[in-house]
Formats: sequence, structure tokens, C-alpha cells
Amino acid sequence: MTASPPPPALPDGRYVEVPGARLWVADTEGPGEAVVLLHSAVGSVPHWSYQFGPLAAAGYRVIAFDRRTHGRSVQLASDGADPSVSDCAALLDELGVRRAHVVGVAQGGRVAAELALTAPSSVATLALIASSGGVRLPSRVPDAPPLMPPGFTSLPTWFTELGASYRSSDPEGVLRWIGLGNEHPAGLAAPAAGIDAADLATIPAPVLLLGGDADGFTPPPVLRRLAPLFRDARIAILRECGHSPQWERPGEFNSELLAFFRAHA
Repeated sequence: MTASPPPPALPDGRYVEVPGARLWVADTEGPGEAVVLLHSAVGSVPHWSYQFGPLAAAGYRVIAFDRRTHGRSVQLASDGADPSVSDCAALLDELGVRRAHVVGVAQGGRVAAELALTAPSSVATLALIASSGGVRLPSRVPDAPPLMPPGFTSLPTWFTELGASYRSSDPEGVLRWIGLGNEHPAGLAAPAAGIDAADLATIPAPVLLLGGDADGFTPPPVLRRLAPLFRDARIAILRECGHSPQWERPGEFNSELLAFFRAHA
């Protein structure tokens, strides 16, 4: 495993107003098919720094935005519900994007899956990265210990989000990741209660389930249980990788994502 180079500069960002918020958006623009990147609960636009260049070079229009209370976005009004899905739909409308490849990492995967359920015609393909898509899979063994023990999410985010191999082989990359600011934002609306697993079969878009074999939140067996619930899903597992594949393994991650897009062009 080799260390990744410093991430390249992001495209210039701007604010786009949607009902109740001003969202900070990075957009490569151009005529290519759109790819929308949805960050995690502790993420923001810079967490996709390694994806903008390669995806744009492959001919895609790459769009990422800070969800409300994350990064540079500003919440203007709230009714207490999580508006991430409606914000994403409103943003695409403002940008003139009618259909996109939708990629969500961790909690962003829940947003992506809900968008595919509520606005299926807008989702060309769905990529759930290190994510169950918000689906609550019941335990198959009564009274078995949970996957994550109590207090796991209270541990430092660099420990829970980044795999041990990455932390030990690329300490400079870990410091760059820490420098992005990766704490749970204050004032964030509570996420939805969870998606009904039976609803996943109604999603017409092909699905990529991509994760790391050292992910403490969504390990490969969880992805294997999810895959049969969709009409058309494939699994890709990155070796020695934790909960942030797009940052820990950007080269392999981008190759898998582009191959998936091209297979469903």
C-alpha cells in the first residue's frame, strides 16, 4: 500500500439557494452526464477531492455540495426533519440536471437511496459507498452483540472512519483528512427512521455496493445481505480499506466507479 499524493484543488464553489438553505456547491459544469457526490455525516465537499479530476477527465460533469449545517452551507429555516433528499432534488433542478449518476458515502448513501426511491427518473445509477443505504437489516441471531458496541461512534472520527492500514501507511494523509474538519455538525436534523428493505426492489437504477474489508460500520457481509434486495446490484470490495474508500483508496475507487458508469451507459 502506497501513500496517496495530496488531493488536487477543487473546482471553484458557489452558493445555490434552495428552500430553507444556501448550499455550497462545487460543479465542474460542462455537457457530460452528471455525477452527484453525497458526503457522509462527518463529511463535506473536500472529502471528494480525489474524485473531481478523474471523473471530469472521463467526460462527466461532477457535482458535490455541503449538506445543511455541514461545511460552508447555511440553513435558513428548518421544520425539524432532515431535508437532505429534498435539498438534493431542488439543487439538481436549479442546476438544470434532470438525470444523474448518484453516489453517496456512508450517511450520504441513505440520501442517495431515498432520492432513488422518491425520484427514480432522476437517478441513472446508484452507488452506495460504505453504506447500507439507510436500510435497517434485522439481526439473524437473537440477542447477538451488535456490530458496533455502545460508544463506538463517540470514538475519534479518524479512528472510526479510516482503516488501520491507511492510518499506519499514510500518516500524512490522515493529517490531511483530520484537517478537513470531521466532527458531527451541531444543529443537524435527525435522519429518517430507516428505509424498508422491501422498498429497495422498486428502485429501477442499477446499483453498486462498494465498501472496504476493514469497515467497522458496513463490512462486506452487510453489503452481501443488501445486494439481493435490489433488482440489479453488484458488489466491489476494496482490500485493507475502512469507512472512507474514496479517500483511502482513490485510484481503485475511481476505477470501480467509472467501470460501473460505463457498464450502464
